[in-house]
Amino acid sequence: MFCLLEFRGASASSFPAVSGAFYFFGGIAMNVAGIWEFILGNTFPGTIFFIFGCHWAQTGYVYDPANNVAGSFTAGGLPGALNKSYNSGSAMYDVTCK
Repeated sequence: MFCLLEFRGASASSFPAVSGAFYFFGGIAMNVAGIWEFILGNTFPGTIFFIFGCHWAQTGYVYDPANNVAGSFTAGGLPGALNKSYNSGSAMYDVTCK
């Protein structure tokens, strides 16, 4: 949120600095917790951990500069995350998945 709100000098270009946390804490750790909960017989918390773990792993993948997801959107003269197509796709994912 601080990157999107440009709080204290952060900007949308600051997302690569936190993509590792999205992968590790969000993706790997929550999926491992989902496996542990499923083994213990707690299927509902396990399912929730899996869903949120996959969501955060996807978010880390999108903001990882090595994958260049935003860079593939260049239509209309605006590059990357400034492009209307990229932002409408991101917004649609956020609206439908949250």
